[in-house]
Amino acid sequence: MKPPATDVYLYKFYLDIAQFAMTGALGVYVWISTRARVNQKRFRELEKSVEQKISGDDVQAMLDQQLPDCTEPLSHLRAVEAIAARLGTEIRDRPQHQDLAKIGRDLSQIYSKVALLEGRFEGIDRLTNLLNEFMLNQGGHK
Repeated sequence: MKPPATDVYLYKFYLDIAQFAMTGALGVYVWISTRARVNQKRFRELEKSVEQKISGDDVQAMLDQQLPDCTEPLSHLRAVEAIAARLGTEIRDRPQHQDLAKIGRDLSQIYSKVALLEGRFEGIDRLTNLLNEFMLNQGGHK
């Protein structure tokens, strides 16, 4: 007996499906491997260009040039900080409003005492002039 003709077509259909699946899997594999290879190539080219642009000696030369340039502003900053600290101390130690008010009261008391002494000295001066005049006139006995 002969096998039915439909079985051959069925086997061919399954074989076509398997071939299609294998071709699809092969396509995905090629796409992934090509993408990885392209990325690796790009990274190698990037590394080469970076190495060409900057070598280790160039980096050290840039650092050597940068450090002296940075120390000058740093020393200037330290000097400014010292001045600011000194000014802060001076501002903190200056007399406050209450201190100035007390000095004003003390000065007014001193002024009033000086005015009192001035009046006494005027009296003493007048008395001294009278005594001198009396002594010159010999106490009124000429």
